[in-house]
Amino acid sequence: MVLKAASFLVRNGPVTQQDRWEEEPGYSPFTLAVEVSALLNAADFAEDAKDADVAKFLREMADIWNEGIERWTYIQDTELSRAVGVDG
Repeated sequence: MVLKAASFLVRNGPVTQQDRWEEEPGYSPFTLAVEVSALLNAADFAEDAKDADVAKFLREMADIWNEGIERWTYIQDTELSRAVGVDG
């Protein structure tokens, strides 16, 4: 069941059609954090099941998604950021 759930995440994530927290499509830092954690936990399950290839793949996917969080969620030069004097 865990590996089926991880497979669903890999096929459909990390972007969502409607984030459960923001109720908008796109990337949510909270959802991304949960998805990365889920992939890492699923990798541990795969490793325990002696499936090293799947464990490696899931850890690599988690790393890729983790590296993308700032790129996907940090926005610069908006009206609000200019109003309060910050970059983004």
